[in-house]
Amino acid sequence: MKAFITLALAALLAWHPNAHALACGDTLSSDTTLTADLHCTTGWNALYMPVGGVTLRLNGHTISGGIGLEGVSVFTASNVRILGPGRITGFWTGVNATRADYLTVQGVDFDNTSAGIIASDTLGTFLQGNDFRNINGWGVYIFAYPGASRSVLGAHTIADNLVLESVGGIFICGHANSDNLLKNNTLQGIRDYGIHLLDGSGKNQVRGNQLLKIENTGLVLRGSRDNTIKSNKFEYGYAGIAMIPQFTGGCPTGPYASADVRDNLIEGNSIFKQTTGIAAGLGGKGGALVQKNRIGYNKLYYDGTGIYFNTDTYANDATLNAYTGTTTPVDDHGVSNTW
Repeated sequence: MKAFITLALAALLAWHPNAHALACGDTLSSDTTLTADLHCTTGWNALYMPVGGVTLRLNGHTISGGIGLEGVSVFTASNVRILGPGRITGFWTGVNATRADYLTVQGVDFDNTSAGIIASDTLGTFLQGNDFRNINGWGVYIFAYPGASRSVLGAHTIADNLVLESVGGIFICGHANSDNLLKNNTLQGIRDYGIHLLDGSGKNQVRGNQLLKIENTGLVLRGSRDNTIKSNKFEYGYAGIAMIPQFTGGCPTGPYASADVRDNLIEGNSIFKQTTGIAAGLGGKGGALVQKNRIGYNKLYYDGTGIYFNTDTYANDATLNAYTGTTTPVDDHGVSNTW
């Protein structure tokens, strides 16, 4: 009798609502658990989720397909959850979400896609514990549509993810996409930028991330203000952090008429073996475009140049940094910078 009760309990715990094999192109309108792998080569997507509040559990299975398809498409549906363990591979994007507020993607492995997760015009995504490997574009790509976006998006949490051997890491674009938390992510073997905050995305918290062997730049603040960049580790690359006063035009910049990079706190980071540890400004005669940033208590060890201030920098405070083994601690061509 005891054995029967134990088996019944195990079966109950393993059961999920609507657990069955799916067909390519299925629309999910209620909680669903995969019971088999799904491979798709025709149509628009493997699975379509247009209904809010629905959870998809991969249940250890793989969704795979061709480069012309989306893996899971979430459209105008809030509070959707896509939960691992499980794998999404082969598509042009693993998860493509549009106006999918409070989307959760957790514990999913993405590989050999053109993009891992795309979230457009979406508020409050929660992306945690996912693996992105061999992505031909960006692991996470969050943006606001030019001319059509809501004024408030952002508040995204991107934490504890791994992006490995991919073209780009994490991309967040547009003033509406501000107030985000990027924490404890590991990005390694990235061929372009590790983290790119651009076109007015500001007030972000970037904490405790590891950016290792980034061929271009670990973290780029492009027309981005009021960020806290703290306790991150940058090792082996061209540049650890770059502050670039430039808008790309890819996303709405909100109230900002100028691409100033200012009022950022860059503190307590370890920046090792970069050609340039922190690069500020583009130069030229554009005026004081990188200004009033606080750069302190960082370890800039064994870099070629620790901090480079170009001619368009002004009144940045770079005191109280350490430069063990760095050939040129500070190269300053700006005005009123302190170090």
